[in-house]
Amino acid sequence: MTEPFKPREAARPSRRATFSHKVKNESNYYHSVHNLVRVSGSVIPSILITTTFVTLWGVFWTVLYMQFPNSWLKRFIPDSNILVTIISVVMGLLLVFRNNTAYDRYWEGRRLLGTLETQVRNMSRFIWIGVNVRNAHDGLEKRGAMNLLIAFMYSTKRYLRNELGVYYEDVYPYISHLPDFAPDAGQPDVKNLPLEITHHLSGFIMKARQTEQIDVSQLGCMNNALNTMVDCFTGFERIRGTPLPFAYGIHLKQTLMLYLLSLPFQLLKKSEWSTIPVQFLAAFTLLGLEAIGGEIENPFGFDANDLPIDNICAMIHQEITGIMDRPDKLDAEKWLSPWEDLTSTQAELSEAAMASARKSMGDKEKSG
Repeated sequence: MTEPFKPREAARPSRRATFSHKVKNESNYYHSVHNLVRVSGSVIPSILITTTFVTLWGVFWTVLYMQFPNSWLKRFIPDSNILVTIISVVMGLLLVFRNNTAYDRYWEGRRLLGTLETQVRNMSRFIWIGVNVRNAHDGLEKRGAMNLLIAFMYSTKRYLRNELGVYYEDVYPYISHLPDFAPDAGQPDVKNLPLEITHHLSGFIMKARQTEQIDVSQLGCMNNALNTMVDCFTGFERIRGTPLPFAYGIHLKQTLMLYLLSLPFQLLKKSEWSTIPVQFLAAFTLLGLEAIGGEIENPFGFDANDLPIDNICAMIHQEITGIMDRPDKLDAEKWLSPWEDLTSTQAELSEAAMASARKSMGDKEKSG
């Protein structure tokens, strides 16, 4: 018999998946003063070395120019800085295009992720409330389908981060009830686990219809939700698999470095010692913009500014397990009477109406 596989942890540590219902009641909490000196979450660590090098480059030529005014450098530096103006416009257009393209990818990824959240929530409701249970085995199948929704979210996250396979602590426990992934079934040859999970969910839906656990309208709603989940997953693949053209990224970085390295020669005659802070500001600003575009171009990774997929998966996990802790049939006959005083034009809460509703419910239970 094949030795059973055990779930393993991720190949590289991911950000801690935490979820809280606390929402900041502020228009934009990024505008706080302490962010002026904040380093965590910024691109400063990734551009620090390059910015330092470019600044020291400007310091070297500035000192040489100011301390040796009669050297060859005096004759080499042009009198006009028109070249800086022209190249600045070109660099601005290139960086704006790069950042707009990167943010479009980031925002489309977040939009698709929101759509996926909606459809997984809809599917969990369709399964838990809509599918009729006739015996204990049907109840286990329903719970298995709910677990597959959790596995779909986590496996999608893993797939987008190129963490292939099934033996992860947040994936394998929720698919191990499937025959292909049983502990004694050996290592399955699955290249695209999220898509494989949708096949099993589709099989569950069709079986539920064949056994008349759902009606035709529920079948259509569940299939539509599942189709949208696949559409979102395909959109994720498109964003991840179609980066900005490689040649464009290389040329942008090369042009940016040439511009920064030639900047001192355009500024020294008029700026003199002021060339040093100008060089630093230009390097910090332009390299930072280029680094931001590169960081959010693939929004599914581990960077500080990538999409919070870990948090979203943890939230969906918490919601689905919370749903399964409740009864799968919610009877409206057990609702209490409205607590509002319906005789009031303001429809405000009435303590008398609430007490009456509780009393009538208690009397009904005693008589039953």
